[in-house]
Amino acid sequence: MPSRPSPKHKLAILFPVSSKDPRLIWIKCERSFDRGNGITYDMPVIQHLLEIENLDPEYRRAGEFLSVKRNVLRGFNLSYTLQIICRETFMIDGSTPNVSVRHIPKGQMTYD
Repeated sequence: MPSRPSPKHKLAILFPVSSKDPRLIWIKCERSFDRGNGITYDMPVIQHLLEIENLDPEYRRAGEFLSVKRNVLRGFNLSYTLQIICRETFMIDGSTPNVSVRHIPKGQMTYD
């Protein structure tokens, strides 16, 4: 793993569309401020990772951010927040099914 490019980068796991093997990558984050609730947070710059060759142009910016703070399966809270980022339109946008996401649970998923 290459060293952290800057303090603005955070470690991430990328599940590539065309490979069975996930890989660790650094993602640059930019500070953002939510005026509504007064919270400052880091926003990952990920659009280049969500752009896929077969994607319908109408859905190019359709990202979904899910926050996980609890390990439900094992029944405990995490001491950190895990953020999962994906395209929320994956079932209708014409994109290729993700090989690595499909491979990890050995084909036992509801959706490709």
